[in-house]
Amino acid sequence: MVGASRLLSRFVYSQIGKKYELGSSDPKHTDCFKMLEDYFSYYDIKFPEEYEGLTRNNYCDRYVDDPEGTMDKFQQFLSTFLTKEPNNKSLPGYIVVIGCDDSSIAIGIDCGNGYIITVSNTNGCVVERKRNFEIGEVYKCQLQSR
Repeated sequence: MVGASRLLSRFVYSQIGKKYELGSSDPKHTDCFKMLEDYFSYYDIKFPEEYEGLTRNNYCDRYVDDPEGTMDKFQQFLSTFLTKEPNNKSLPGYIVVIGCDDSSIAIGIDCGNGYIITVSNTNGCVVERKRNFEIGEVYKCQLQSR
C-alpha cells in the first residue's frame, strides 16, 4: 500500500477478508455495490438512495434477473456522479471497472503500486494485482483532493 493515503489504506484493510454475498447487509459480507457504498461512506460522501430506479434494496434482484443490464446501469451511475478518466490513468483511490475471466465486470478501487481491491464471488474482498485484469473504465472520485 506504499503511495496510498492512510485513509485509503485503512479503508482497504477494513474490507479485506469480507465474504461475498450479493445484497447482504451483514458487515462481514460485501458485493461490488456495497463496497462502493462503504467507500463513499468512509469518506463521508452521501451515496445516492436511488439512481434511475436502481436502489440498494432492488439491486440484487435486478442483477439476478439481468446482470449485464444492471452493470450497465451501474456504470451509468458512476459516469453521472464521478469524473471519467482515461483507462491508463488510474491512481490510488480511483474506482475502476474491471473485466473478469468469465466475461463479467466488477468494480475495484485502485490501491496504488499496481494493486486494486475488488470483490469476487469466489474469493470475497481481496487485493489483487491490477495487471491481472482488463481495466475498463476509470473514475476519479471527487474526494481525491482531500
